[in-house]
Amino acid sequence: MRYGRSNLSAAALVFVLFWQTIPGRWEKVDRLPASTPIIVTLKNGQVVNGTFRATSENAVTIAADTGSDINIARTDIQKIVKPRGRDRLRNGVLIGTGVGFASGFLALFAFDRAVTESGYRFDAEAVGLYTQAGLIGAGIGAAVGAITDAAIKGEELLYQTR
Repeated sequence: MRYGRSNLSAAALVFVLFWQTIPGRWEKVDRLPASTPIIVTLKNGQVVNGTFRATSENAVTIAADTGSDINIARTDIQKIVKPRGRDRLRNGVLIGTGVGFASGFLALFAFDRAVTESGYRFDAEAVGLYTQAGLIGAGIGAAVGAITDAAIKGEELLYQTR
């Protein structure tokens, strides 16, 4: 059991580090598709809104909202962020509903197995109870999914100086 927890902890650490933006790394900016909206904050505090055009080892080129292409040196950049698009709550509700239904159904199924000596019951009454537990779980999951999805806002950090 001790090794299972350490493996799980190591996997969680790798997951967090993989998705986290490491200061000074330029790779996320390099992988942007052209015409992606970005916001560049310069070290002097100026904020430049525009769409991504290209990148080089030492600069990024964006089409500013004024219509002209601007070349910004990497040494002048404090951070680059990509605004998140509008996210509808539907995907959070659907995921929460599915997870909630499965959780409620399986929880009652496991409880029923632990309580009865003869094993699982598969009569019509038991299936109805499992389904009811699943529907209750689905309602709770849908609410949690909607709340969680609504709470996700902001911008994706692509680059930040060290």
